[in-house]
Amino acid sequence: MYLTIRKIFIKLINTIRIKEKEKFLIYKNGIIKLRDSKIENPEDTFEILNKYVRVFFREYYQMNYSLTYLELEERFKRLGKEDYARFCKLMSELNYNKGKNNPMQIKSMINFFLKILNEFEI
Repeated sequence: MYLTIRKIFIKLINTIRIKEKEKFLIYKNGIIKLRDSKIENPEDTFEILNKYVRVFFREYYQMNYSLTYLELEERFKRLGKEDYARFCKLMSELNYNKGKNNPMQIKSMINFFLKILNEFEI
């Protein structure tokens, strides 16, 4: 009986891990598509990136969706995640310094976020 329950538990854990990986791949594939697409409306592209980033931070780091990027920067610094902190600082600058109208800067941030996703482990 114990072995049967253990096997069921292990199977359940493996299924949860697979589902988590599938969810993560949705984020990653979405960002890859965004990176590979032509930016016709930079502000819309920035907003799409922003949504992916915020949902990712909420899902995997329990960061409230309403936090500013500067608040996120501080929290990631405290966690020792310097790349994440720098990314948040740059997103804030892009958002408030009219950089979200610049396709090159947006592509750069998309690539930076993709780097974060590539280094993330589930």
